Amino acid sequence: MQVVANLFNWLLYGVLTVQLYLYYLAFPNDRAWTKAAVYTVYVLETIQVIGLSSVLLSLIVTDDFSSHDSWLSFASFPSGVPFNGAGLDHALLVHVLLVDFVGGLCLLISAAYSVFRRIIS
Repeated sequence: MQVVANLFNWLLYGVLTVQLYLYYLAFPNDRAWTKAAVYTVYVLETIQVIGLSSVLLSLIVTDDFSSHDSWLSFASFPSGVPFNGAGLDHALLVHVLLVDFVGGLCLLISAAYSVFRRIIS
């Protein structure tokens, strides 16, 4: 399941790359803050795609991949150690940082841009 989800993530990243290129061609005279928001989201998505791919690669190489059933259990503890606040698993840490934090930051940027555009017009 993780492989399919990661391939879908790369597919959507390719779509985002094409959209960024078309934005660059179609709107060369946009304001600097608009371009900064667009390029910041693209950089954050690049970090997310690379990070999640490295975690998937490490799970495949270390053979912890076979012990996980779904994408949600991807962030669980493979050794079965209960959560006690210490010894976070690498996959859990990367999942929380990349998916939750970076995804939330991209959402915040796009929502702030949308609200700002509503106030202007």
